[in-house]
Amino acid sequence: MSDEDCMWLAIEQAEIALREGNWPIGCVIELYGGIISQEHNRVYSLRDRTAHAEILALGKVQSKLEENKGIATLYTTYEPCPMCFGAAILSRVKRVVSGVDLD
Repeated sequence: MSDEDCMWLAIEQAEIALREGNWPIGCVIELYGGIISQEHNRVYSLRDRTAHAEILALGKVQSKLEENKGIATLYTTYEPCPMCFGAAILSRVKRVVSGVDLD
């Protein structure tokens, strides 16, 4: 899958987040050309300030990422916050591709 294909899937996740009343942020994790995890922001629906799309997506596939260190790519529709970026680093994600950066 191309970066563009993966980002479109992340955008679909962001749209789900928006429909659920959350900030429209989506995340997809790719490994060996396939999607292994996809999630959207659930901060408000779960009433959990740490339920960011990236954290939720990484949490689903920790063992798979551990077995494949430095290979996966994380796609997110918004520039990751320090917590999410740190989680990606600690999960040994090779690359982070982000969409919007409002700075």
